[in-house]
Amino acid sequence: MPVQSVKATRKIIRKYVNKWVTPMGLGWWNVDVYYHMNKKEALKYFKTKKREWMVLGRTLSEWEYRTAAVHFNTHALSSCSAAEIEKTVVHELVHILVCEMREGTRKHEEAVVVGLERAFQWVREAAK
Repeated sequence: MPVQSVKATRKIIRKYVNKWVTPMGLGWWNVDVYYHMNKKEALKYFKTKKREWMVLGRTLSEWEYRTAAVHFNTHALSSCSAAEIEKTVVHELVHILVCEMREGTRKHEEAVVVGLERAFQWVREAAK
């Protein structure tokens, strides 16, 4: 059962993207954001090898051109709290920052992104 509608979720995602892009140093990047709102489309685009869960977001980037496309599984995020949505947004934006290091599997990158995502949240909280 969704916490909010997919339209309301898209609005929340947009709010957090706007909140975080500049403080994270991404203002000079061309970042396109896509909201996948249809359940069938989301199942197709965000499914994983582990069928019991789906990815909440995907980030594709061309670091040499400072361009990125961030895709959000708006349907799945509609059952998340605002704090979880913000965490997902920060997580996907951090992928843009570390995309140059991508080689081989994504496990190393994913571990770095999780650590940095938390660090950004802690810094923002400490700054308050």
